[in-house]
Amino acid sequence: EKMSDQCVSFDATFLKLINLPNVLVTPRTCFLTEMSLQRIRDHVLSSARAFAQGLELQSEVKPEPSIKVDSWRIEKPAVAPEKEEAVLGADEVSADFSLAVFSGDTLWRTHLAPLVRAFPKTVFIDATCSPQSAALCAGANAVCLFVNDDASRDVLSVFHEKGISLILMRCAGFDRVDLEAAKEFGISVARVPAYSPYAVAEHAAALALTLERRLVQVYNRMRMGAYDQ
Repeated sequence: EKMSDQCVSFDATFLKLINLPNVLVTPRTCFLTEMSLQRIRDHVLSSARAFAQGLELQSEVKPEPSIKVDSWRIEKPAVAPEKEEAVLGADEVSADFSLAVFSGDTLWRTHLAPLVRAFPKTVFIDATCSPQSAALCAGANAVCLFVNDDASRDVLSVFHEKGISLILMRCAGFDRVDLEAAKEFGISVARVPAYSPYAVAEHAAALALTLERRLVQVYNRMRMGAYDQ
């Protein structure tokens, strides 16, 4: 759940954890690598093209009666590396199909530029998707959401009214999407599985080394002028 707009400093458990010498807390930044952003871009573009052409979505998610333990294992990218160039280099574009990209800040405007070339009517919306901002998708056929965007029943109801038929998650998780409501409204949902297991591993290794060498404490001492410790 998104907590950035709440003051977590009042949470006693969080305060206790963040002050322990063997605990390091960081935001979710594993997607901020060139490989991750490229795979996210390629997969979103590939899924959008497939849907616009009436083809099967390779990473579609649907409501399940129960979650299997092995459903969280790392999946191979739906677009094989040797085929990515061909998919991205396709000349055909759709003048009619359009997307509304929520949480579309400068980072995503830059890295999703091929999406605009393929679908010229694509629009970027700075706002995070919520029941209040969902109607900004008007005129689009699909929406592209990120980790903090709300895709609850209330939002999907607005999407349905505005004619949205596809939700493209530019992340692996889809816990903020009400899949039952999406099915009810006839909205397909696709995600980006395993966009960079390497980045996740690198981040974990970096955290482990940071804790082992106490880099946070050393950095803070240096800032306080304690050069002799």
